[in-house]
Order: sequence, then C-alpha cells, then structure tokens
Amino acid sequence: MGNTSEKRKSYHAEFKEMVVELYQTGTPVKQICSEYGLSETTIYKWIRKQKPVKLDDGSSFTPEEFLNLQKELHRLKWFLFLPNGVSITGLIRKNCIDAPTRGRKKTCC
Repeated sequence: MGNTSEKRKSYHAEFKEMVVELYQTGTPVKQICSEYGLSETTIYKWIRKQKPVKLDDGSSFTPEEFLNLQKELHRLKWFLFLPNGVSITGLIRKNCIDAPTRGRKKTCC
C-alpha cells in the first residue's frame, strides 16, 4: 500500500514539453521512463494533453488551449450577462466597472 502522506512530484511545463517531444521524435516510452524516472501513465497523460485537435479549417489546438478558451468564454459571458439584470453598457456609462462582484450589487449602481 502506498503512503498517502507522500508528496506528488511536480514538473515544469518545459520538462513536460521536452518529454512529449522525445516521444514525438521516436524515443520509446519505456526508454523515457527509465531515463527520467517517470511512469508510463504520466508520460501518456502529458502526450494526451499536448496532442493537437485538428479542426475542419486546418487549424488545431491542444486540450489545454481549449480549456483556457473555455475559461475566457466564461469570464466574457459573466461580463455580458451580469446578474440581477445589470447590463455591461449601463456599468460602462456609469464608470462602475472594476473587479467583478460575483453577483453582489455594486454600491455605485
């Protein structure tokens, strides 16, 4: 049984990219595992996260880029559809825009 108090190793994005690049240039996963002390599961997870998804128009994006786009879309939707019927244009006209209030009414509006 594993010790649950053990800390998980954390790797920098550059290291993960290098490992994925080694795989993409033909280095066998087992060799990467033995050279860098990584598990196959970890390597395949990094490969999956960096594997581009191709679109019909020929462009592509990674799952991580897609997640970032989803987060940005959520932020934009929050500003476009503010709670309690407050519109973004009304806030702009009143110069009340600063940090999001997360559903609480602003005192100036």
